[in-house]
Amino acid sequence: MRQRVLLCNGREGEGYTTTASRKRITGPMENRTWLLALVIVIWIVAQFGLAGWALRDLWQRPRVRGDNKVVWALMILMLPVVGPLVYSSFGPTSFLPRPGRPRPPVSDPEDHS
Repeated sequence: MRQRVLLCNGREGEGYTTTASRKRITGPMENRTWLLALVIVIWIVAQFGLAGWALRDLWQRPRVRGDNKVVWALMILMLPVVGPLVYSSFGPTSFLPRPGRPRPPVSDPEDHS
C-alpha cells in the first residue's frame, strides 16, 4: 500500500508501509519486552539485595578470611551477584553473637563453697 509518510530527512514523501511497521511504532509493548523488563528488575533486586546483605554481614563480623575487609567490600561491590555469593562461601571466619540471648554464668574455679 502506497501512502504519504515522513522520510528520514523530516520531509513528507511517498513510500511503502505495512501494518506491522505501523503497529510496531505505535502499538503497546509486546510480551517479550515485558518479560525482559521483569527479568531485569528481578536481577537488579537480587544484585542490590545480596550486596546489601553481604556488606552488612561484613560490617558486623570481627574477622574475615585474609583479615582485609576492604578487599572483600570491593569484591562485593564490583562483582554483581557473584561477589556476595563468593563472600558468603569463603569470607566469614567468625561467628556473629546473637543479640538477646542469655549468656551462661561463668563459674569461678577458686570458689569452693
